[in-house]
Amino acid sequence: GVLLSVSNTALAEPSTIGTSTSFSATANTSQRKTFYDTVNSKHWAFYYNGSTISYSYSADGETWTAGGTLSYNTEKFSLTYKAISGTGYVFLLTEANTYDIVLRRGSVGATSITFGSEITVFDGSSDSDAYT
Repeated sequence: GVLLSVSNTALAEPSTIGTSTSFSATANTSQRKTFYDTVNSKHWAFYYNGSTISYSYSADGETWTAGGTLSYNTEKFSLTYKAISGTGYVFLLTEANTYDIVLRRGSVGATSITFGSEITVFDGSSDSDAYT
């Protein structure tokens, strides 16, 4: 069988993580937008704010602090987290423009994420080879 565990804590009221001018702030629910950093014991949430990808962090899931932005004007992104040799990393995959898909790796600190340069994983050049 499958064993499901639940936390013994629950939020009494919803918490605001950030604001957005877009109805697509957390669109594409099959794409992961949150993770828990096991190295620094922080929750991280990413969302499209209407012009960039924004992210915030929280130690308790109730009080959130803005962490930064990435200058991608799209709600089409997904991410995953992995702790490697005592360092937390977030890997973000997103549209970079009309035709390209890029990957960014970020080193997760206690209150910030340092992202490296983007790596193009799909290099389209026209409508005939655009990612859709």
